[in-house]
Amino acid sequence: MPLYANRYVSIDYTNVKVRKSPYPFPRHPALSVGMARERSTTSAAPLTSISAAAQSAHERFAAALAELDRVFAPHDDQNQPHLAPLEACDDCFTPEEAAALSGPVDEIPDQLLRYTAMSWSSTIQVSIPHWRRFAPRLLRAVMQNTATATATATATTATAPEAASDLCTIDGSWIAHTFVLSSWKQWPAEERRAVTELCEAWWASTLHSAPATPATVSATTSATTSTSATTALTFLVPLTGELVPWLTTWSETDGPSAGHHVLALFDSWGHRLLEGALDLGISTEAPGLNAELTAWLLSELPRRGLVDGLTDADAERFLLLALPPDRRWR
Repeated sequence: MPLYANRYVSIDYTNVKVRKSPYPFPRHPALSVGMARERSTTSAAPLTSISAAAQSAHERFAAALAELDRVFAPHDDQNQPHLAPLEACDDCFTPEEAAALSGPVDEIPDQLLRYTAMSWSSTIQVSIPHWRRFAPRLLRAVMQNTATATATATATTATAPEAASDLCTIDGSWIAHTFVLSSWKQWPAEERRAVTELCEAWWASTLHSAPATPATVSATTSATTSTSATTALTFLVPLTGELVPWLTTWSETDGPSAGHHVLALFDSWGHRLLEGALDLGISTEAPGLNAELTAWLLSELPRRGLVDGLTDADAERFLLLALPPDRRWR
């Protein structure tokens, strides 16, 4: 995945306008706090039928999932000697539960696997051989279930599913943290490639899909039409320790869905960026990303023609974001 480096939007703070951008995009018009804004009725192009690029991205994601299963299958081969039970707190895990975690991965109850993941390195000892066995199922839980979790979190009790898998509510940033604790970047090359390709394919599929809402999830069973970019980044950034490659791919992805994701991210994270308080890591996995993401948004929103479609609140936030931090709240 290509990288860009040391690219920041240059701001003329005297006139509060974006003066120059070293990103390979057109400059957007001068902005001022007192400017009159005409809002367009749509903030991004309407979604239409699936494009060839989107279909290709979804197929790539499906292929990456299949490859992940193939590469990691030997770890769950029941013809191989079983691993010793995980070392776990006796008050937190019964001997039967600890033994089950060393048995067939598909037979581990969702609730037990989720509890194990959330207890990793605290009440249960880190075991890389075990985590490599869990990896495909946990990655699927993060990537294929985040859509349901994102949408049902905003749905009313009446419309939420009566019975959802415990893995649907698994915390992506925590799972990324546990992969880092389990030294996934030091696994065999084939396994690292499988995880990396899956992440890149999922990201591409996400950008070609409409952001999740309760309506879109209830209308489809496809995992590729749902995850929000913010949800994906919450996992991908701490997992890889990088933000720039994901933004590069985003800028290279055309189409209305990618634009909708830009608006959704700005709406969700804009206030935290204004405060310089966006942090996606549990510990130290995620890099400092406020300056890079702010610069990218100041260039990407106008490049996609989305500035005029911002709500009043988001338009004000956009203008404040162009100011240096010490001038935003005067």
